[in-house]
Amino acid sequence: MSLWSLLGIAVFLAVVFIRDIPVRMANGDNGRVAIAVLDEVRRPFLGIFAAEARLLNEGYSESVRASLEEAIERGQDLIAQFKQAVQYSPAVLQRVERLDESFESWIEGERAMFAHYAGTKLGPQTAADDQEAHRLLALTSAAFSRTMERLAEGEGPIHHDIDGGSRAVRELTLLGGLLMAFLLGGVYYLQWSHNRVLRGLLAEVEQRVRERTAELRASQEELVRKQRLAAIGQLTATVSHELRNPLGSIRNALAVIRRLPCDDNPMMQNAMDIAERGIGRCDNIITELLDFTRVRELRPETTDIDAWLAGALDDYECPPGIELARELNSGAELACDRDCLLRAILNVLDNACDAVVAEAENGNQAFSPRLTVATRVTGEWVEILVADNGAGIAADHLEKIFEPLFSTKSFGVGLGMPVVRQVMEQHGGGVQVHSEPGRGTRVRLWLPLHTEEGKG
Repeated sequence: MSLWSLLGIAVFLAVVFIRDIPVRMANGDNGRVAIAVLDEVRRPFLGIFAAEARLLNEGYSESVRASLEEAIERGQDLIAQFKQAVQYSPAVLQRVERLDESFESWIEGERAMFAHYAGTKLGPQTAADDQEAHRLLALTSAAFSRTMERLAEGEGPIHHDIDGGSRAVRELTLLGGLLMAFLLGGVYYLQWSHNRVLRGLLAEVEQRVRERTAELRASQEELVRKQRLAAIGQLTATVSHELRNPLGSIRNALAVIRRLPCDDNPMMQNAMDIAERGIGRCDNIITELLDFTRVRELRPETTDIDAWLAGALDDYECPPGIELARELNSGAELACDRDCLLRAILNVLDNACDAVVAEAENGNQAFSPRLTVATRVTGEWVEILVADNGAGIAADHLEKIFEPLFSTKSFGVGLGMPVVRQVMEQHGGGVQVHSEPGRGTRVRLWLPLHTEEGKG
C-alpha cells in the first residue's frame, strides 16, 4: 500500500470519528427500533380507553374488566420494552420514565373507576348522577391526556436521533466517495508518472488486439462460409448437375414438339406453356443456389447511384396495377459492383411485388398496390429504401428471413434475402427489414460513401 493511500485512509478515519459518525449511525438504528416499539405502545393505550368507553356505555362486566386488564398488561410490557430500546440515550430514557409514571397513575385511576362501578353497580343511566363517578372520570381523562403528552415528548428526540443517523450515513457515503476519488487520483498520478512505459505496453496490446481481431474476423468469415456451404453445398452440387442437363433436354424436346402441327389443340399448347414455365422456374432455382455458394470478388465501378437505380427501375418488369413511386434524391456517387447490387435490389423488389400482389388478391377492393423506392445520404452512408403496402411479415418469420432455405412462399428456395445480405456485407454495408403485419414492409439497404475499389 502506497503512502498516498495510507494518507487518504488516515484522513478519512479522522473525519469519521471527529464527526462522531459511528455513534450517530448507531443512535439512528436504535432510534428506529425504539420508534417501532413506541408505535406499538399506542395500541394498548387505545385499548384501555376503549375499555373505559365500554364501561360508560354498557356498565360494569367481567368481560369489560378483562379487556381493561389485558390492555394494561400489554401496555406495561411494551413500556418495559420501550425503556430497554432507549437505553442508548439517557435523555430519552428519562422521558420514558416520566411516561411510565403517568401511565401507572392513569391505570390506577382506571382501576379505581372500575372498582367503583362494580361496587355500586352503576349503569349508563345511574352513573350520570354519581358524583364519585364524575370525579374518577375526570381523573382518568386528565391522566390519559398527560400520558399521551409524555408519549409525544419521547417521540421527538427519537426522530431527531433517526434523522441524525440518516445524515451520518450520507456523510459517510460522501466521505467514501471523496476517499475513492483521492485514491483514484493517486492511481492516476502513478500512471502518469510511468506514462512512457504504459504507452509502450498499450501500443503492444493494441497491436495484439488488432492481430487477434483480424484472426477472429477471418475465422468467423470462414465459419460462416462453411456453415452456409454445409447447409446447401451438397444440394447445390446435386441439383446443378442432375437437373440442369435433363432440363435442357426437356426444353429441347418441347421445342421439337412445338414444331409439330398441333395448332388446333389448345390443351396441348397450354400444357407446353406450363411445362416451359416450370423449366424456367427450376432453372432460376438452380441459378439462385449457385449464386449463393459462389462468392466472387467484387468489381466495383464509380456509380451515380440515383441515375443507375433509375435505369434499373426502368428495366424492371413491375406487375400490372402496381404503382412504383421514386424518390431518388441522394445525389451520391460511390464504388459498387453494379451486377451484384442489381441482383440484391431485384430480389428486394420481387419480394415487395409478391407481397402487394398477394394482398390485392385477398379481395380488398379499396386496396391500391404501391411500391416506393428512395435514396438518401445519412452521415457516411448511402441508403436505398424499398417500401410496400402489402400484408407485412409476421414477427416469428421476420427473424428468420435471412436464414438460407427459409421461405413462406409456395415457390423458390428461400435464398433471396440471404443473397441480399451477402451482397451488402461484401460492399461493407448491410440490410435491415422493418415490417408490421397489415401495414407493409420497409427494407433499408446501406452502402458506405467511401469504398475501396477492388474490395472482395
